[in-house]
Amino acid sequence: MASPRSLTTVFLDGQEISKRTNTVSTVKDIAEACASALSCKAEMTRILKFCSDFNEYIDIDVNCHVENMDKFKILFKSIHSDVCDVSATAGNTQEMEVQQVCLFIVY
Repeated sequence: MASPRSLTTVFLDGQEISKRTNTVSTVKDIAEACASALSCKAEMTRILKFCSDFNEYIDIDVNCHVENMDKFKILFKSIHSDVCDVSATAGNTQEMEVQQVCLFIVY
């Protein structure tokens, strides 16, 4: 069975830096892929998933089920000792090649 396709918007320090499509089956994999595309050390602060019942984004955890055409918002906060170059991460709003340049911290 193919992995579901989802849309993820990534925020760093309150600013939208990218939108990307993902074809992975877990929220944890989506968050890790987004974190690895950042150009600085950052910690994930929230994961939001669009809920059509409420027509709003709601908080979820990494164990939430991913279905085809789900929409997510992943919020990161840069670690204070590192200055992030948001323009470097914002480049392409399509699917980005993942480069391991960021430390990912999960609570």
